[in-house]
Amino acid sequence: MHAIRIEGHGGPEVMRWTDLPDPSPGPGEALVRLGAAGVNYMDVGARTEGGPGWAAPAILGAEGMGYVTAVGKGVRDLAIGDRVAWFYHPGSYAELLAVPADSIVKVPDGVSDETAAAVMMQGLTASHLSTETYPIGPATPPWCTPRRAASASCSPR
Repeated sequence: MHAIRIEGHGGPEVMRWTDLPDPSPGPGEALVRLGAAGVNYMDVGARTEGGPGWAAPAILGAEGMGYVTAVGKGVRDLAIGDRVAWFYHPGSYAELLAVPADSIVKVPDGVSDETAAAVMMQGLTASHLSTETYPIGPATPPWCTPRRAASASCSPR
């Protein structure tokens, strides 16, 4: 299998299309063949600076969608062929990855691969902004979107 891997931190030039051994699912994991990877600003930080869980060498990427190709011991709610998505699993820029089954959700019919790959992290961000950063409720002014609340521009016009 191939993955986008970094051996050290830096600009885009540190990313390499690398041939690696196929992973195997461990207990509680599903082996997933990537269908689409989400691309996030977090990936730039992981590439340039590292941080917890992103020490080089590393495979980049934190979310995606794909198809279950095998399941590890103890995995009961997933089956080979299931269309799934996940978020915050380092190593998502790989053709194959072993993902903890409790980090996976099944993708409903009618949701494109690209949307499924991107919506997990974006949905978590929207939920965080609208419930913790600036709780939105019935009295929230209509111009106060989560994006505006996060940028402190949520004051009356």
